[in-house]
Amino acid sequence: DINKITGLTQLRELHRDEKENDRRVKEELQKEQQEMTQLQDKLNETNERYVHKKRELMNLQQLHKVELDVAQMNHIMEITKKTVDHFMQERKRDITGANQDET
Repeated sequence: DINKITGLTQLRELHRDEKENDRRVKEELQKEQQEMTQLQDKLNETNERYVHKKRELMNLQQLHKVELDVAQMNHIMEITKKTVDHFMQERKRDITGANQDET
C-alpha cells in the first residue's frame, strides 16, 4: 500500500532529522560547557590574584601603620584647630571686604 510506504518514508526522514538535531544540540552544549569551564578557570585565576594582592596590601599597611601616642594626637588636634580657625578668620575677612567693596 502506497500510503504506508509514504508514511514510513516520512517517519524515517523525521527520525533522521531528529537524530541530526540531537547531534547538533549535543555539540552546541559541549562547546558551551567548554567555554563555561574556561571562564570559570579565568575567574578562579583572577580571584587568586586578587586574594594575593589583597594580602600584599594588608602586609604593606601593617608595615607602614603609625601608632600615635596621646601627646602626638593632641598636638595634631591643636594644629588642625589653629589651621581651621585661621582659615575661617581669613574667609570672614574676605567676605567682609567684598561686602565693603560693593557699597
